[in-house]
Amino acid sequence: MRAADLRLNGDWHRVGAGLAVRFAMAEGRIDAEWRPRQPTRREFRRVLDRYRDARNVFLCELAQRTGEAVMCMEAPE
Repeated sequence: MRAADLRLNGDWHRVGAGLAVRFAMAEGRIDAEWRPRQPTRREFRRVLDRYRDARNVFLCELAQRTGEAVMCMEAPE
């Protein structure tokens, strides 16, 4: 199955600062959903390492489900 055709919801991951994130893929796009709210810029810098860990877990699961290589590129601020 191609990644673009897959619908996948990841698990919730606590990332600190009272925040949790989960990733979902639909229609070839990956989205992050935050609880209880989206972090402020300062909070995001504080939880960035754990956010990346959670994202990488999701990408590994995506690669396993599709049997394809998955790559993520971050855009600089």
